[in-house]
Amino acid sequence: MTTKELEIFPLYVAYEIDLIHVAKAPVPLQPKQSNNLNKFKTYFLSPRKVFTMLTSWGRGYTFCDRFNGEHLISITQTVDPAAMQEKDPIKRLKMFSVEIEVRARLHMLQSVFPLHAIIHAQNET
Repeated sequence: MTTKELEIFPLYVAYEIDLIHVAKAPVPLQPKQSNNLNKFKTYFLSPRKVFTMLTSWGRGYTFCDRFNGEHLISITQTVDPAAMQEKDPIKRLKMFSVEIEVRARLHMLQSVFPLHAIIHAQNET
């Protein structure tokens, strides 16, 4: 990549995807429909390193305001220094590799303790 190409290289992109999941046959305590707003932030750190952060916000179902999910996705390409001098395309392809690392965590924004009391109360009757 030339320096001119790097000047126009997009270094940051943010976008949102609004998803609606409809359960065909919901099980007990599962909502019939759940809505999630997924917010993506993608950072192009270099031509061989991309980092994406995804945060998912649920709405419209029980306890959706109590937690949210977060994913951190790192994509790194490595190239053997001799790759561009290799004449055989099959051997050259083996000199390129991509490592994808995905980490996920769940943020508890509020206690879900009242759930225990609701289930306990329903089982008493």
